[in-house]
Amino acid sequence: MKLYTFLLQTTLIITLSVIIRNVDAYYLPVQFYYPKLGYTEPRIQKDWLTSAQACVSRGATSHALNCQGQRVPLFDLYGIQDLSTLTSNVIVNSGEQSCLANLPPLPNNVLSISGHFRFRQTLVGITQNICNGFFVSCYLPIRRLGVSMPRLTNLTPAHQEAFIPVLDATMACFNLNRTNSRPVGLGDVVACAGKTWCLFDNPHLDFIDISLQAGFMAPTSKKRNENQIFSLPFGFDGHAGFLLVGDCSVGAYDWLTVGAHLDILIFTSVIKTVRIKTDLQQNGIIFLQQARAGLVKKPQCSVSAYIKADHFTRGFSIVGSYSFTYQGHTELTLFNRPLKTEHIANTDNRFAAWSMHTIHAALEYDFTTRNDIAGPRIGIFYDRPVSGRNIFLTALWTGAIGIDICLNF
Repeated sequence: MKLYTFLLQTTLIITLSVIIRNVDAYYLPVQFYYPKLGYTEPRIQKDWLTSAQACVSRGATSHALNCQGQRVPLFDLYGIQDLSTLTSNVIVNSGEQSCLANLPPLPNNVLSISGHFRFRQTLVGITQNICNGFFVSCYLPIRRLGVSMPRLTNLTPAHQEAFIPVLDATMACFNLNRTNSRPVGLGDVVACAGKTWCLFDNPHLDFIDISLQAGFMAPTSKKRNENQIFSLPFGFDGHAGFLLVGDCSVGAYDWLTVGAHLDILIFTSVIKTVRIKTDLQQNGIIFLQQARAGLVKKPQCSVSAYIKADHFTRGFSIVGSYSFTYQGHTELTLFNRPLKTEHIANTDNRFAAWSMHTIHAALEYDFTTRNDIAGPRIGIFYDRPVSGRNIFLTALWTGAIGIDICLNF
């Protein structure tokens, strides 16, 4: 059944479009739960070149790197859960109070929360050259984020009583649950415009290519469900963004290419209801208090470098690359709450900065010959986080297929 599902999904994607002439979709902004995809090259400077592309990414993990960069069970990402502080300083309304009155107090247990995360993404994009190096592009990600096998492990040997029913009942009083989830939804759509400069007159090099882009990320993604502790956002949870991208590459010896990449994403602020931390000793992913807050997310920045053996045998190319991504912290401004509460909420590791070091490998085959109007290409990519803070350790395999069509009027 899994093979049938994979073949069906691949067939649908091939029907939608056909892959990658340049892997320019891979600069797209990323989340802490999956790595940046592959490498990126400057856009080819050819008037009225159309590139359609699609790729399917799959990855899974049961581990994370916490704020100290230590490898931990998946949902210990933000620290272990101490039940003794869970209700500290929580403002309880009348309905919640009557619900809690019928329950025994929470035990003073410390919990480790593990689980298995699966990431699935279908990325469809199209890039259209106009003339004089100008081009426009648009990318549509569709994701499935699965969390399964969550387990709450008591780390307090002196307290072995059955704590899970009490914890579940307490969370239910605050409309909170730990239901497994495997939702499917749209990510944040990105549209860009850019320009490429191709320099061929260097006597010692094959070429020097440079491209610059500016774009907008629309907040189209499915948002995090604040009432489910294992829920994850499909994008940036309502934040729109402005994207700046730069790429350069240098070719030599008719087969060797080296390149570098930089992208910066600047976010708009949002106002929404979130679960907040109410005690300085609280950590983890379970928080009872809800509050209306303004969220200011600091920019995301990625840099990368790659080396490519381009068409080293027939149409085959092989690439090795490295990238570093840094996402700044999110600052909360609480409405109708004292400054002390706002200070506590802003110590929450869920809103802290995160960073990711990733290695990438790619193998491509280009079916294009010199005089072809249409040129298909296929590829397989592997992306693995090797270090970082506040991230999931999700390694990705990506299969890609696409086509370039050159209509030079």
